[in-house]
Amino acid sequence: MKVFYSDDYVAMAYSVDATKKPQWVADSLREVPIPGVRLMAAEPVTAEDLLCIHSPEYVRAVQTGRPRRLAESSTFPWDIGLWTAELASCGGMVAAARCAVEEGVAGSLSVGFHHARRDRGSGHCIFNGLALAICAAHDLGLTGILGIDLDAHCGGGTYSIVGSLPG
Repeated sequence: MKVFYSDDYVAMAYSVDATKKPQWVADSLREVPIPGVRLMAAEPVTAEDLLCIHSPEYVRAVQTGRPRRLAESSTFPWDIGLWTAELASCGGMVAAARCAVEEGVAGSLSVGFHHARRDRGSGHCIFNGLALAICAAHDLGLTGILGIDLDAHCGGGTYSIVGSLPG
């Protein structure tokens, strides 16, 4: 199984345990490999890719840090590493979705996502890479996609973005 990861996932200056977990898991997989699991690099998404699910104003705010209230609506302090980390993390989610469509299973060590809405971040979620991955799978012809949120609470942002997709 391919599992997507990049050191850029943890490029932001501010971090908490949740933002460090991808690196901890990747380091663990490197030190004690699991047969059949391969860490893979993915291309980061672009600002244009994000416009499929987020407003131009919000994408620009996270990219530039202005306006600050919008750039920090996820509650994370803004820094340029935030932009780098989010592009990489969303790229891993999209790569995992595309790989799963082709190969049946894949994963990404990305974190966050489910609270982020079209026009703002929320609850430590900056961009909604889960919604972006669902849209990527939908673009490949999949319908009836089920996104299961196993967090302790429903994020709501994912549904607000993809709930109206046809099929």
